[in-house]
Amino acid sequence: AFKATSFGTNNLPPLLCEMEISIAQEFAFVPQKTNESFGNVGFGPFVVQRKHLIDDIILYATPEKSVHINGCRGSGKTTLLNQIGINLTGQNKTVFLFESASALSREPVIRWVKSLIISREEVWLLIDETQNNVEAELFTLLLKNTKGHNITTIGAGVPEYHSMSQKFMKRIDTDQLFLTSYQALGDEGVLQYFENIATAINGAADTDQVDLLIEHIRNYVGGHVFPLMWLAEKLVPRIAANSCSADEVVNYLGSSLFREQEDFAAMVDRILPTVAETDVRPLLYKVPDRNAVYDLRRKGFCDKENRIISQLLFQEFIAKLSPSVTFPSRLAVGVDGIRQLLQFALPHLDWTPYMAFGGPVEDALTLELLIILAGVSHLTTRLFNPKLINAGTASRKPDLYFNTSVDSFVECVLTTANNATEVAKLDEHIARFYTTTPGGTAYYQIGHSNFAILNFQQYGDQPMLPGTRFRGQVFDSRVFTFLMSTKEVFLGSTRIGP
Repeated sequence: AFKATSFGTNNLPPLLCEMEISIAQEFAFVPQKTNESFGNVGFGPFVVQRKHLIDDIILYATPEKSVHINGCRGSGKTTLLNQIGINLTGQNKTVFLFESASALSREPVIRWVKSLIISREEVWLLIDETQNNVEAELFTLLLKNTKGHNITTIGAGVPEYHSMSQKFMKRIDTDQLFLTSYQALGDEGVLQYFENIATAINGAADTDQVDLLIEHIRNYVGGHVFPLMWLAEKLVPRIAANSCSADEVVNYLGSSLFREQEDFAAMVDRILPTVAETDVRPLLYKVPDRNAVYDLRRKGFCDKENRIISQLLFQEFIAKLSPSVTFPSRLAVGVDGIRQLLQFALPHLDWTPYMAFGGPVEDALTLELLIILAGVSHLTTRLFNPKLINAGTASRKPDLYFNTSVDSFVECVLTTANNATEVAKLDEHIARFYTTTPGGTAYYQIGHSNFAILNFQQYGDQPMLPGTRFRGQVFDSRVFTFLMSTKEVFLGSTRIGP
């Protein structure tokens, strides 16, 4: 036996053999330097502190002995473990950090942990990347008989930790790691940090515009910490150095000039789940597939209301689904451009994945259309749907926006029968672009952009006519109909494809 040794802020438990002391020294917690690598430990010299979340985790873990942090890629799991370790060592706790659960299968590590269990020493084990070794013997020893030892285990991993033989007593879900409000930006010091960056570049920088930009980015990424901090670091200096407004910087964020940069692609790759192993369609099933939806929630796609959290994540995921397509002709402006795109995409529309779950809803058909169009070279599409997208920028906008040269919105509707109720539904969607009283305001405020309506029509072989108010010019020039039974496309009463 060897007497306990001390190094750093950790006191090693006694009665360890020489090899076990070596293991303890190898994994003793040492605070990571936050300015060394953004890719590994956070954002430059600034780390979102998450004080209240850390306090809650430690408070719960103290009696219950185990907590697991479920986090999608780039949500700050590793940084959070580091902050927890700093907090605990500040309380003179003995803390060990495993950067990957793979180490738990090393024989010396197993013997060392078993000796800790026998000695009933009070220690904390922080285990990152738990998905790398879910069925490790040590997880069973640590999690099943918590009354038989004084070891508290806090794990973190990309999926929820799930094993047939044991489980953590409490889990922290992905959306709890996100900064979900403007107040959170202030409470965590994010606003102050970027205000300071702006004023360091230009003492006269407009910090109000900085705050507006940060809030827009937070909405756009759903509070996902990695892309929030990455985008802010890239974009805030444009306000300070170039005297741009927040709106001007937002336009730059949406431009191909910004998004085609190599490091933007690297940032996206950091947060995207594996595309081949991810399917967003279950969000739109009539008959819910709860396991599939929960998988999306674990990957950071949706919240507990099944709304997509991050516009950025969703857009980039859809773009990865579609092979690049060179459009056969130059895209026209306005409704003519919409016509070109719908003529091209709608005949390829496929809704068979939904048939086993009650058939397609309107949003499902819109999503499938978007997937096809995402492959069109030099066309950037955007989905706005308050029922599906949980972002401040999504409110009171039509379903789709086609930018670049088209600059047009498309409002989608699904009609299921030839009756007064369905005609009224079509009318209501058309009316969102028009004022109801002279001098009034339309429901959709789209500025100088153009617009059209797309009716996914489930029945019949001819387009359904709207009510008398919208017949004639509006119907003939702005209402596209897709007959789902034949896959024919109409503009007004005129067949335009295929």
